[in-house]
Amino acid sequence: MNEAQFYQLDRGLPKLITLQDLTDKSPRTLVYGYNCNRDTWHIYITADGQFQWVLYDFDGFLIDEYKTDSLKPSDCLPDKRIYGQKSDFEFCQLLMHCGQSLPFTTFTAVEPAQYYGKRREDLLAVRPEAFEVEVELDYETLAIPSNYPGIFRLDSYRKQLLVQAAEKAINGQTEGCLRGWFKERPDLDRWLANIPGAVSRAISQELTRYTPELGDNQYQVPFASAEIMVTAARDAVNAKIQQLKAAA
Repeated sequence: MNEAQFYQLDRGLPKLITLQDLTDKSPRTLVYGYNCNRDTWHIYITADGQFQWVLYDFDGFLIDEYKTDSLKPSDCLPDKRIYGQKSDFEFCQLLMHCGQSLPFTTFTAVEPAQYYGKRREDLLAVRPEAFEVEVELDYETLAIPSNYPGIFRLDSYRKQLLVQAAEKAINGQTEGCLRGWFKERPDLDRWLANIPGAVSRAISQELTRYTPELGDNQYQVPFASAEIMVTAARDAVNAKIQQLKAAA
């Protein structure tokens, strides 16, 4: 083969898919699936006759999108799985004719629908940093008792790992609180009230990596430390909400 032939291998036709390549041009879901992060992947035809791709998380927050008159076949599939029962037969057949291998998951019959996933207008376009707040801790705040099983094995590096585990646990709760605020959900304070338990579990999990004798002695955040953590998280969340309101 010559160089031109080499670059034509496995390219298939058409190189770009347009609405004219489909017999059925009606608005509907074309591809519905998910990526390796378990985010939902949805390609559909809009009411004005264009292709729309949206990627969104479990809470209906938009991660990425684009709207176009043409699609590159290799850009139509997620890196994990698609649902055959919720994807369009004609479009999937076209992708296969273009040389694409379709990563179907197990087929389970569903009731027919025009759209199987959320559309752009159904999603909240909030950037990930809107959920980020910083609550910084130190080892002293964790207040792990000096007679705790295996505590003598905690060098400065391992102590820092414990602090990072606690901060990650707190961030999970503050993110849940901020997501709830965007969604106008009630009882947001429950996320902050969960912080002592979340931190206790995170610390226990980290400690058991190098303290096998820990057994059932699960670490419990002392009351005073719990108050410090919850107050710091509440202040950080309130500051973020005020920042978001000011930017709106």
